[in-house]
Amino acid sequence: MQILADVTGLPLRVAASDQAVALGAAIFGALAAGAGEGGHDRVEAAIGAMTRPPVREHVPDEEAGRVYDRLYDLYRRCHDFFGREQPDIMRTLKEIRDQALLR
Repeated sequence: MQILADVTGLPLRVAASDQAVALGAAIFGALAAGAGEGGHDRVEAAIGAMTRPPVREHVPDEEAGRVYDRLYDLYRRCHDFFGREQPDIMRTLKEIRDQALLR
């Protein structure tokens, strides 16, 4: 989770519920029902009434984010080089790997 926060530059809050997906569905069910039928008219109201505060928050590390940006740039350049400009290098590496796995 920390890596995701670092890469996106956004704080990440971990839900208190082990069933966050089901809770999200229930929240939208309450919105569909509406306040007149025991639900809610606004998503903020439904979230406030139906959830607990997050149990943990991962705050982005700006320095780590810059390192990930550099690594991603390098990954893209390697991908393009091995995958598009010099695909025979990757084919050869895969052949070497496959032969080593057969031993």
